[in-house]
Amino acid sequence: MVPIERAVIETGRMSSAICLGLRELGLAVVCIDARQAHQSLKAMKANKTDPHDAAGLAQLARTGFFKEVHVKSPAAHGVRSVITGRSHLVEARVRLDNMIRGLCATFGYRPGAGQGKHSSKGSCRPPTFLVWVKPSPPCCRCVPS
Repeated sequence: MVPIERAVIETGRMSSAICLGLRELGLAVVCIDARQAHQSLKAMKANKTDPHDAAGLAQLARTGFFKEVHVKSPAAHGVRSVITGRSHLVEARVRLDNMIRGLCATFGYRPGAGQGKHSSKGSCRPPTFLVWVKPSPPCCRCVPS
């Protein structure tokens, strides 16, 4: 069995986990840009199959004709996921606030300012319109004959 000098993988969803796992095993791992690798492999005129991709990536590794990309650390992925999660929660809250405002406006209520610096918490102004009351039917003396 031939010893492995280095492993070459393309960027993708699982590439950071695979790269970090292989590095923990003591392998030298190079993660290359998938777009550039695709263009290089397309020039080889081979069908797009896993064995052909593996042969093409091995050829790129031998020739050194690739663009290496940086693989972020698990800590950086953790920070990024917290920031992304927070932004999704803020977006959901704003969507919910706007939906409640729209429903309130349908029934004539105008909620106060939202999350801005001029907001007054808990203020909701009552309707500013007059309530239409259905008139009662006329009595027999009022009905013209």
